[in-house]
Amino acid sequence: MGQGKILKNLRKKKNLSQEEVARSIVSTSYLSRIENGKIEANEETLSLLYQRVGVDYSEQKDETSTIQSLLLEWESPLLENDKEKTRDIYHSLLDYITEMTPFPLQLEFHIKRIRHFLTNPDLDKARESVNFSEQFSDHLDTRLRFLFHKHIGNYHWSASNPDYAEYHFNQALREYSGINFHELEKADLHFLHSLVLYTLRKESLCFYNAEEALRIFQSHYRPKQCMKVHIQLGICHSRIGDFPTCLFHYEKAKALAEFLDLPSFLGIIEHNFANMYVRMQNYEQAVAHLTEAMNHKDNSTESFAYSLVLLLEVRYEQKDTSSCIELLDTFDYLLKDLSDRLTPIQEMKFFRHFLTTGKDEWERFLEKEFFPRLEASKESRKIMKYAKTTAAYYEKTGFYKKSAHYYRLALENSEEVLGYR
Repeated sequence: MGQGKILKNLRKKKNLSQEEVARSIVSTSYLSRIENGKIEANEETLSLLYQRVGVDYSEQKDETSTIQSLLLEWESPLLENDKEKTRDIYHSLLDYITEMTPFPLQLEFHIKRIRHFLTNPDLDKARESVNFSEQFSDHLDTRLRFLFHKHIGNYHWSASNPDYAEYHFNQALREYSGINFHELEKADLHFLHSLVLYTLRKESLCFYNAEEALRIFQSHYRPKQCMKVHIQLGICHSRIGDFPTCLFHYEKAKALAEFLDLPSFLGIIEHNFANMYVRMQNYEQAVAHLTEAMNHKDNSTESFAYSLVLLLEVRYEQKDTSSCIELLDTFDYLLKDLSDRLTPIQEMKFFRHFLTTGKDEWERFLEKEFFPRLEASKESRKIMKYAKTTAAYYEKTGFYKKSAHYYRLALENSEEVLGYR
């Protein structure tokens, strides 16, 4: 919103006519042209007109300057995913941003607000700013177009829309200019892009973007970001069966996590070590790393539940059902403390029903709750895995018709999964 439009809104709020505001300052027709953005009045004229509607023009200009400074200051903590600093600046901006704020600044605020509510997760509020930004995207300059596509791509990645995310990340790469942004913004984009490309099973592009991110982060000595990229590269190499390279990246990531004293990331890294050994069918090594992962993780979190479920899978693969039941009993509190909608909680319930309840109750759980929930959340890999487990059970116990049904379900979902062990 330009100064003329702000003036127009202020005049209308005061129920003043154009004639009353313009009197002895400018002609009514000249004021009309100012208000409609047809001409730019000089500072002295604007000051007199603002005074006529009861607003100090210099204070209004100072507020605009403050907003500009805060918006620029916001970029660094948003890039670093610094939750506390992004919140502080966001609340400072709320003291100044109003419907009277110049429109380009409102638009910039909403574009950066997307990333803010991804760093401090609230997808509904992020969606509000996505809608606002998309509505006025034709008004963006080159600098804001980069942030627009980057942050909206990030939103779609968080909202599990990888195709939309890929489109916006590609657009952001085209808009990037080293004149407007530090190279670290590009590295962050490459890293996010690699996550999306991994999900879309575009391995070559995934590797390229991850390696580019790592190169830039290393050149600017960003050890935490390097650690995250090493984890991502390890996961990528594990899926294609390149275990020596996978091991190299996980060891690099672990060394950085230890150097930075980040136990939560050590838990993630140990979990991924275990995943690699599961793919290699080295179950004892997998168990050792999962034990380490669970020691590093907060035992009341979803992340901990994921490691527990993988440990249940490994023990079941080893035909050690007594250990499975012992684990389920030990960590039974997770079923009460964590949301029933979480996938690892549903997986715990699968093992609980499968190993400790009667066939009728287990079947009802599968048909009415377990598989419908996985299908609703598009968990193709999980559907395939548990359909195979169920089919094998029915085949072993002589229920061949049911076995065939679940093998078909596994086959249907295998088309959505690449690199499954």
